Amino acid sequence: MEIFYHPDKYKAKFCASYTDKTACEYGDFCSFAHSEEELSINLIEKMDRDDDFYMFHFKTVWCPYNEKTHERDRCVYAHNFQDFRRKYELYFYKPQRCEKWE
Repeated sequence: MEIFYHPDKYKAKFCASYTDKTACEYGDFCSFAHSEEELSINLIEKMDRDDDFYMFHFKTVWCPYNEKTHERDRCVYAHNFQDFRRKYELYFYKPQRCEKWE
């Protein structure tokens, strides 16, 4: 589908051949990544799991793995909009609650 060639989606997920360890039938024309070097997103799973990781990175990136063979309950990536967290550095967060909630 053409949507996978959009700059935000292109090479943002691993190809099924990456996890299956098979040859991809699309080769160079495949819109999915065949290696970690091809991937267009940050692999946050490789980061140290300290307090900063859970505060600033946990669930802020969409999952690049194939859903069929993936353990979602142990994953540090977001899988749906309920999981997804906005990146802290892109938004201004105040230490106080929003006025509408008070």
